Amino acid sequence: MGQPTIAGLRRLEREVNERMRIVAHIERTRRVAELPELFARARQAGFDGVELVIGDGCTCELSSSEKDCRALARQAEQFGTGVRSVLLADDPAVRLAVANPEERARNVETVRGVVQHCRWLGAGVLRLVPAALGAESQGMEASYQEALNHTYDSLEMLRVDFERGGVVAGMMPCHHRFLLSPPEFRELLDRLNSPWIGAALDWTACAEFGAPADWVSTLQHRLAAVRWDDPAARLEPAGAATVRDALRDLRADGILIRGDKPDKELD
Repeated sequence: MGQPTIAGLRRLEREVNERMRIVAHIERTRRVAELPELFARARQAGFDGVELVIGDGCTCELSSSEKDCRALARQAEQFGTGVRSVLLADDPAVRLAVANPEERARNVETVRGVVQHCRWLGAGVLRLVPAALGAESQGMEASYQEALNHTYDSLEMLRVDFERGGVVAGMMPCHHRFLLSPPEFRELLDRLNSPWIGAALDWTACAEFGAPADWVSTLQHRLAAVRWDDPAARLEPAGAATVRDALRDLRADGILIRGDKPDKELD
């Protein structure tokens, strides 16, 4: 009961927004040689595309060349899926809110390079965690307000890159004790005021800090993606209906990312 079936997601798609794409997340440990078969099975299972992870030691490396990325994109398209989204592996070297200005500038440049990778892969969404607070920050971020300010400044520097690359930055709230309030997150996005900088909700993470449907209804058109783990399996019918109503506000080109390790089911 923990994961939605593709048929269940299709029903949700018909009920909510037929333009949404349903995407299978492919785990970061998958080897490049495994991808063609995973692409084929994702299509057979009814997915509209896949999400790859980029980072050191991941399926797609930060050092991957344009040639390699475009080859992966062609493979995915040949199997009728396509790389729709990229998840930037959570790592201190890519966080946008670190306190040290020189390190922050280096991280911005790294993310700028990842946007280029997304363009080569044909991905329209880049999901990333901007900051870490508390013990998880390893002393690299300072106060909550400073992390907010640094996140804003870093995204301001990157907004032109997102626009030129045709990639929507999906900032992920509720990770590492940062961006814990829907109105606060909405205010940050409204200050940035860019259609290329939005939100990417992780349903499970947001559920720890309130009702996920509240996040959806508060952020509305600012949503680029929702990582979904089937509220219908956990909610009463009235609650599931509330979720569906909230998701009707998902942006027209938004995506639903299948929850925990769906690619395991493709084996």
